[in-house]
Amino acid sequence: MLLSNEVVISIIVLLVLSLLRINVVIALIIAALTCGILGNYGVENAGLTEALSKTVTTFTGGLGGGRKRR
Repeated sequence: MLLSNEVVISIIVLLVLSLLRINVVIALIIAALTCGILGNYGVENAGLTEALSKTVTTFTGGLGGGRKRR
């Protein structure tokens, strides 16, 4: 089913937060965390804390790739 996909749920969360006039950056972070937690929860018997930890690690690692080096 379409609504069981974590990406679709994350986009719906992003749209709802945008309609509630939440800051775009905060809405993107919340939507990314939602997608990551839903995507990692239950994979390889991962619990909620493991899914959150893996999501935050992946998210911060991806943010580090865009920094400028001097």
